[in-house]
Amino acid sequence: MEVFKQIKNYEGYYEVSNYGRVRSTSYKGTKILKPQGLRYLHVILCVNQKKEIKLVHRLVAETFLLNKDNKAQVNHKDGNKHNNHVSNLEWCTSEENNLHAYNNNLLNRYENRPQAKLTKEKVLEIPKYIKQGATTDDLAKLFNVSRRCIDNIFGGKNWTGLGIDFTKLKPSRKIKNKPSKFNLGNTVLN
Repeated sequence: MEVFKQIKNYEGYYEVSNYGRVRSTSYKGTKILKPQGLRYLHVILCVNQKKEIKLVHRLVAETFLLNKDNKAQVNHKDGNKHNNHVSNLEWCTSEENNLHAYNNNLLNRYENRPQAKLTKEKVLEIPKYIKQGATTDDLAKLFNVSRRCIDNIFGGKNWTGLGIDFTKLKPSRKIKNKPSKFNLGNTVLN
């Protein structure tokens, strides 16, 4: 059975249910809010013309789950970040959350990310292109990504678990008004 309770600091204005639904109780009667978000669902709560974005899973946990150990994060037990039913949520530490994600294969790494343009195979070809004289601009153009994406690879921020220390590779920067030594025309990507 769905139960609504008032949201702390929004009493008289908004309520959240154990099913993960949020409703307004002050504006022209009761109205269920439509959550937004790709990763985590959120709602916008507005009181006295002050808007705040609130994550639905945190509202449910703060309202319905006891947090006796004062843990900072809320875990989705089934890994579905859109399932905000109270039975699917639990308070956890950052370490517990990361361990849960690892143990349940929930980590979206590298090309498994929906927005990824690079694949492991393409990234492993980068050292070959560097030896051929490719600049970071050349690599960005070749792989159809931003130069920042390429810089993050060489800075050790992305694609770190492939057995290559990209921070030791030194790609050249393109010098203005000087053609690159790397010939993009002969390069074919798989």
